[in-house]
Amino acid sequence: VQCLSDVKNIGEGRTEEMLALVVRQLQRLLLAPGETGQHFCTSFAERAVAECSEILLANSVRATTKESDEREKLELSCAIVSFYFSCSGIPSLRSCLRNPTIDALFPRIMKLEEELHTPLAMDVSLEQTWLGRSLENLLQCFQ
Repeated sequence: VQCLSDVKNIGEGRTEEMLALVVRQLQRLLLAPGETGQHFCTSFAERAVAECSEILLANSVRATTKESDEREKLELSCAIVSFYFSCSGIPSLRSCLRNPTIDALFPRIMKLEEELHTPLAMDVSLEQTWLGRSLENLLQCFQ
C-alpha cells in the first residue's frame, strides 16, 4: 500500500503498468481466503482504497496523446475500478468507499473520464461500484 502513496508522476516511464500490477495484487490479497484476506481487510483495505482514489484522480486528469499512453491510463483506471468492485462486495468495506473525500472525487473522476478518454476506449465503470450506488453521487455528475 505504501508503494501507491510514494508515486509522484504517474505518466513517467512504465509507472502506470507497475501501479496496475500493485492494485491487482491488492485485490488478490483482499479476496484471499482465510486469515490472509481477513487480515488485509482489517489492516490495510481502508488505506488502499484511499490511496487508489488519489491515484485514480491523478490518472483521470492526465491528457494522453499517444495510443499507448491511453491504453496504459485505461489499464490502471480499470485495475482500480476492479479493486473497488471487489471492495463493494464486502459489506465491512463499503464505508471506506463512501466517505466525504471519495464522494467528492467521484463526479470529478466521472467527468474527466468522459472528457479525456477517446470515444472508442473501453468504459471505466466506476459507477458500477459501491460509489455509484449512491444516488447523491450520481446526481452530482449532472451539475
